[in-house]
Amino acid sequence: EAYCQTAKSVLNPRHGVFVVCENFMNHARVLKAAADAGLRIAEILPVCGSTKKPMPLFCVYTMTNDSDEKQDASGNSSNNNGTEQRDDKMLPKLCVREEDGKWTMEYAVNVLEYMSIPAQHEVTNKEGTVGPTY
Repeated sequence: EAYCQTAKSVLNPRHGVFVVCENFMNHARVLKAAADAGLRIAEILPVCGSTKKPMPLFCVYTMTNDSDEKQDASGNSSNNNGTEQRDDKMLPKLCVREEDGKWTMEYAVNVLEYMSIPAQHEVTNKEGTVGPTY
């Protein structure tokens, strides 16, 4: 709650963006805190530690000022008295590791490579030989 209130107080009213990570168990709490602070949740990225885990470990929430946009009458991202923000901004979940413990290709390409972190790791291909992913 305090993070959202503080972000709201320092965000540029027209172009400010606030990004925060929070344990998925607190998802409803984050939605309420954002709405109470007058922030609009633009995107939610659920992150799983492993492909074998059904629930996300945490989410990355991208928020903006709510001053210009209340959204449409169908309820998309509406603030309805500061308590309700829908999950229609939920992106597909990002899994970090495969069941065998190796990076998922999606994580290696979309996160590690983007951050210039060497993402090569050994994988077993269909022929049974071991080699780098790329």
